[in-house]
Amino acid sequence: MIPAMLKGGEAMMAIRWKWVLDRMVEKRCDAPAMLGAGREHRGFTFLEIVVACAIMAIVCVGVLGAVLKVDQDNRYIYNCTIAHRAAHQMMEILLSMDLDDVIANQNGQTFTVNVPSGPPATGRITITDINWGGIGRAYEYRVTVPDYSVSLSTVRART
Repeated sequence: MIPAMLKGGEAMMAIRWKWVLDRMVEKRCDAPAMLGAGREHRGFTFLEIVVACAIMAIVCVGVLGAVLKVDQDNRYIYNCTIAHRAAHQMMEILLSMDLDDVIANQNGQTFTVNVPSGPPATGRITITDINWGGIGRAYEYRVTVPDYSVSLSTVRART
């Protein structure tokens, strides 16, 4: 293509590349040297490799620490879920029992929660008289598993 037929910057670019190609033919050299590489690229220096490895080690340690923390948190949350299910099951058992039997035999009782990844936790049943002014008496049932901060409560009234 003739440079005069090209528009604006295209003409300048064509002239520049023509000059570079002409110089390469005259000098019989390769393109990277003509385009300013300065020296042949023979690979990375030892210092560059050491710096890259150090950066990668720091990144890997940080990622590994985050993965371990997430795994630990997931195990704790799973154990909390198991403790909550056990407390809920105990509450259902208490609600299905006769009120007089619960008041006489279950107040202060403990139960064991077996969690899959940790020591067994101890739950406690507490029954308190609310002393309300309604007909009959009302009692609060509270089931707690303090190791996992689980506390369920409900009110049951005698009519």
